[in-house]
Amino acid sequence: METTHNASHHDIEALYCLVALQFEQLRVKDEMVAELQARLNSLYEQLRLMRAQRFGASSEVTPPDQYAFCFNEAEIVVAIDEQQEETSDEKPARRAKRPRTGSLTLPAGTPIETIEHDLAER
Repeated sequence: METTHNASHHDIEALYCLVALQFEQLRVKDEMVAELQARLNSLYEQLRLMRAQRFGASSEVTPPDQYAFCFNEAEIVVAIDEQQEETSDEKPARRAKRPRTGSLTLPAGTPIETIEHDLAER
């Protein structure tokens, strides 16, 4: 009977050792998972920052009064035109148009020199 008791005692000790070994392996794997999860979170944060930098709002801030000018541009132009009309009763001077010429011609007494170039055949 002692041999069965002794054999079962060894089996129990072997099982305890096996369970302890598996717990240690599980702890190591849990540490690896935690480390990889931290790295993954870091990479996600870097990706988010790069996307924000590339596609986010620009660093140039537009003053709010500039938008008012864009939307009220027609009203502003009309107001400026009215002010100019009030200050000036005269019509603005028009610039004379240049006469168009079909082709440029040389004056009659200009000397003409003819230069001939011979091209070598290949």
